Order: sequence, then C-alpha cells, then structure tokens
Amino acid sequence: MGRILIVANDFPYPPHHGSAVDMWNRILSLKQLGFRLDLIATVRAEIKRERLDAVEAVVDGLWIVGRSRGITSALSLAPFQVRSRMGLRTVPLTETYEAVLLESEYVAPILENRRLKAKVRVLRLANDEPRYYRELRSSAHSWIERCFYLFEGLKFDRFSPRMKSRCDLLWFISDLERTKHLEASPGDSLKAVFLPPDPGVRSMRAYSGGGGRVLFIGSLTFPPNLGGLEWYVEHVHPTLSRVQGYSLTVAGRTDKATLPRLQAALGGYSNIHLCPDPEELNDLYSQAAVFINPVLRGAGVKLKTVDALRAGVPVVSTSVGMEGTGLVPGQHLLVADSAEQFVRRVEELLADRALAEELVRSAQVFLAETYDNERNMGRSLSSILTVPVCAAG
Repeated sequence: MGRILIVANDFPYPPHHGSAVDMWNRILSLKQLGFRLDLIATVRAEIKRERLDAVEAVVDGLWIVGRSRGITSALSLAPFQVRSRMGLRTVPLTETYEAVLLESEYVAPILENRRLKAKVRVLRLANDEPRYYRELRSSAHSWIERCFYLFEGLKFDRFSPRMKSRCDLLWFISDLERTKHLEASPGDSLKAVFLPPDPGVRSMRAYSGGGGRVLFIGSLTFPPNLGGLEWYVEHVHPTLSRVQGYSLTVAGRTDKATLPRLQAALGGYSNIHLCPDPEELNDLYSQAAVFINPVLRGAGVKLKTVDALRAGVPVVSTSVGMEGTGLVPGQHLLVADSAEQFVRRVEELLADRALAEELVRSAQVFLAETYDNERNMGRSLSSILTVPVCAAG
C-alpha cells in the first residue's frame, strides 16, 4: 500500500472537540485502509509529550510546525490563517507520496514546499471560508474583530477558487456546500465529493438518557457558539428551569483563554455547570438526556450535532445547527428556530424517552450508511490512485 502525507491545521490529539474527533478518526481510517501515514501538524503552542507519543504510535513520520502570529501575517494579501502557516514550505520531506491530504485551505503553503512529491492533491473543505468569515463578522462584538473578519473573508474570496483549482480531489464536509460549488463550477463534478465527517460510526453508543441534564459541547471561544449559548440562556433556559430536575452543562475547548463573556452569560444560575477543556467526553454524553445546538450563525457541517447522535444523545438544534448534515428533522433530531419551539422540543424529549430513543436509533442508522469514513475515503481514493485501496463495505 502507498504512503499518504496528512497536513493538519491543528494537532489532532486528544480528540476532545469536534474537529479533532473528525481528524483523528480520518487518520485511523486511512491507517485501517492500509496506508502508511506521515503527519504535519501546525500548532500555536507546545504539544505535551504524551500526546505526541499517542500520535507517533499511529503515524510513521511526524512534524510539528509552529504558526506565526506576527503583524506581517495579518497585513499580507494572503489570508492570515494561510500566511501564519508559511513554515510548511520548509518541512524537510524525503518520501514520495501517493497523495497529500490538506485538512483545510489554511495549510496551502505545503504546496509551495519544493520537497513535496505527491501524485495526488486532496483538499478537505470543512467550510465555505468566505461565508464562514462573513458569519464570524456578524457575530463579533468589537470593531477590531469585525474588521479582521471582513478582510479575511475578502482575502478568501480570491484565494479559495485558486486553491480548489490546484487540487485533484475536493472532499466537502457539507453536501450543501458541495452543491453550491458545483453550481459555480460544474466542471468539477468528478472531483467534488461529499465526504462527511466520521464521528466514529463504528463505535456508536446506544441511547441511555435519563434525568434532566441538557448538554452543550463546542468551542467556547467560537463567536457563533457564544452567541447561540447567550440566546439559549436568555430566552430558553429560564422557562426550562421550571422543569423538575432540569440542568444545563456547558463544556468545550477554551485554548486556556479567559471567558468573561461566557461567564457573564451563564452567571446567576445555580443549575448551569461550566466544564472547560474536558479531557474526555464520554461521561458528559452518558449523563445527558438531551443535547442542544442553539447556534444561529455558521457555515459547514456542525460536528457537535453529529457527535452527540453518535454518542447516543438525542438532539434539539436550530436549522443552522444541522445545516449540511443530511439529517432529517423529525426523523433523526428535533429542530427549533424560536425560543418557544426550543422549550417545547427539549421538554418533549425529557418527557418522552421512547421518542428520544427512536430518534437516536434512526439517526445512527443514517450515520452508519452515510458517514463511514473508511468506506467513503476508500471509494474516493480508489477512483484516482494507482495503488489498490482496500475499501470496506
């Protein structure tokens, strides 16, 4: 079997938030398909030795590349997220790869590395980046953030089409965004593939919900998540607090940042529990009766929705929170776009455990059929690689 180079916009281990879960499962799936793997991870801070050891047990080669945070990165005509990863151009590669897998457009500088020898270029598209930054701008509170997101979005307007044209396969995390891309670029029909994130469909957990605990897990520094939580706590939580046994747990990655905005939003409620930077998520899921995704803005697939269903927790989400997943309202999860609807849907799942269990069961059947990374990647790669791919299924 051939060798694949994976170039990651962050370190994929431990898999304790949505994008890391997705990336780590993809690495394990490629390994299961029989590929030898090298990994380059671009990071902002030093990685603990035990985390490096866990990744090195799976991959053959590992490079850690620091990101630049200087003012020149922000002033460049290239997007900041791309410019900050220019260290990728000088990684001392020596192997010849069947494919290089770019985990996002952010790692584009690897294509400028003169030592890169790869037969196929694969680009993983988690977001429509121009739209993503427009949404961030709408959610930002300070004028500095709004200006940054405005210019970053404009830069990606120019950058993204060129980047997509340089790659042989485009793996879209969202079928909605794949459809939009093909409307603009119909000639990409063979290389544009819907390849949704795999939250671990081969290790899905049965519904076990009980009690009244409602759970949110997501990045706690991400403006759309903060905006959604603020809306929920202001407009939904007070009414649900009248339900006996109800409580809300908010967990997620903080990157060690202080959270004054979130703490102000959650303050004053004894039945809200904040769990920053959890090392392990299984206990949080197993203790939850309902998972909520109240985001009002965003782009791409909302991994938190898929992760919760994989973990056996029924979901109440806004329409935005399930966008691009392929999940069907009323069949796989409940959707609510107003505070009154959100209250009713959460109350419904807390009261009707049979409905909650059926939604989880139906969603997991759909995920098993659609979100199997190993099978989906095997089929996609076998269409373009010269080596045989032992695709499952």
